[in-house]
Amino acid sequence: MRKIIFLIICLLGTVPSWAKRLPPPVLPPVDDGAYRFVAFNEPGDHRQNPCWEGHVAAYLKATGEKIWDKYFYRVWIDPAKDPGSQDVYLKKMYLDLGNRLVLQNEQGIWFVVERHTGEFLKPARFMKQPDDPSVYYTDGTRVEPILKGDYYIEADSDVTYGHQKVRAYDLPTGKLLWEKKVPSPQDGNGGRSHISFMILDDQDQLEITFDDGSEGRIDMKTGKLLKMASNG
Repeated sequence: MRKIIFLIICLLGTVPSWAKRLPPPVLPPVDDGAYRFVAFNEPGDHRQNPCWEGHVAAYLKATGEKIWDKYFYRVWIDPAKDPGSQDVYLKKMYLDLGNRLVLQNEQGIWFVVERHTGEFLKPARFMKQPDDPSVYYTDGTRVEPILKGDYYIEADSDVTYGHQKVRAYDLPTGKLLWEKKVPSPQDGNGGRSHISFMILDDQDQLEITFDDGSEGRIDMKTGKLLKMASNG
């Protein structure tokens, strides 16, 4: 979805009224072998002002038990402006030495917590990782993953033997739920077309669009391939 809006903005040269900003970036979960950390980049509750944002939860990988769950900061919403354009999302999340979980939001503010307790630590003497544009900006070489409920869905970057793999993981534990080889249509140069983007519809069906406009559809819960259609 971010890629679609980005392309429309590039073509029009302006930001449409319905696209005040790109949708929230999807940050891949990180884990240390025992704990798994998930950032839920969801819009704040604009009925409250300021509203809480920067939602992160920690799970015990062995059982999926939630260990801690917290919001990292509050955002003041100007009621005279579009609320959705004022949300501030997390753009970075990674592990650091000393059992630290490090995060940064779009305003450049750093947050450091003890990863096993969620307790805030003083944001000093930690390794600051550089920005990774492919995570929270549009990058044509990568397919942005999808996070929905307890599902985390991603597509392989490589096409092998005319197929591109799509996988779904259980969000709290990181266990593989299903893996599907999706037939990749042949491009005009004799190669195989990559997946361009994925979205979920209101029936939890994964809609897949390839670079050449071909489309596929997968059931999010089972991985069953429901449909493939070429652009012709």
